Amino acid sequence: MLLFGIIILLSFWLFSINKNAKRLLLKFIEEKNETVQQLKVKEKQFVRTQLECDEMLTNFREKESEFEEKSKEIAQLRTDIKSLETQIEAYTQNIIEQERNNEKQLKQIKDRKHLNQLIIDDIIKLINKKLPGRDEYIELLKHIDGQYIHTLKNFHYGNLSVPYLKYCICFAIGMGIQEVSECFSIEQSSVHMVRYRLKKKFGLNNQEDFNVFLRSLNL
Repeated sequence: MLLFGIIILLSFWLFSINKNAKRLLLKFIEEKNETVQQLKVKEKQFVRTQLECDEMLTNFREKESEFEEKSKEIAQLRTDIKSLETQIEAYTQNIIEQERNNEKQLKQIKDRKHLNQLIIDDIIKLINKKLPGRDEYIELLKHIDGQYIHTLKNFHYGNLSVPYLKYCICFAIGMGIQEVSECFSIEQSSVHMVRYRLKKKFGLNNQEDFNVFLRSLNL
């Protein structure tokens, strides 16, 4: 009987150990599965983060490329501006030299009325020679008197040169860029430059009509 009892106790003990082992094994398997799931989630998060980083890097490289292109454009623009400023400065110096020469000629003419008539007559000769058939301009020139020329000259501190006076009168009677170019035998770009410089002398901005302004001085 004692032996039978011992066997029963051993059997119960082994059964209990086996049951605990199974329970621990199941718990271990559950924890393992949970850990595997967490790792999968972390892996997906890592892959998504990596993709986002790659996208950000691609966008950054595109922006960097665009910035380099803009930098090249800006550098070229600065070069063009510098070249244009050099051309304007050279042209300005040439105009200044012409103004000085014209001032010397003005000092030799004492009779202002005679000078004014010479200016009008010279423009009429140019129109008849370079713009035949434009009699309306000649008619308008008849309304340009010495007082108007005097007003033009003195509007800019009394030092507007004779060529500039002629340009102003031509614009005042309605000549366009092409007609002034033909009349004075110069490039249209030079006429644009003269017109720009005159507007600066008279304190006008780019939006103001230069021809209208000149005509208003004859009122």
